[in-house]
Amino acid sequence: MYQDLIVKVHDFPKPGIMFYDLTPIFASHSDFEEMIIMMRNLVNERGLEFDKIAAIEARGFIIGAVLALEFGVGLIPIRI
Repeated sequence: MYQDLIVKVHDFPKPGIMFYDLTPIFASHSDFEEMIIMMRNLVNERGLEFDKIAAIEARGFIIGAVLALEFGVGLIPIRI
């Protein structure tokens, strides 16, 4: 669905790594909102319950923070 918005950067940050740049999704209010709604719906469909969302740094902080607000729970940012 979002494949056309995700930019693939070969050999970043080092040779052999494929980096998927999600910033075009973040830059579009409607696409970002749709992505968050899809994630929220997946959680709700599975009946998951939690009181915190753990998010791995960089993009995870962005998505995790929004989802934490959506679900009214806390955020645990994880830096590796």
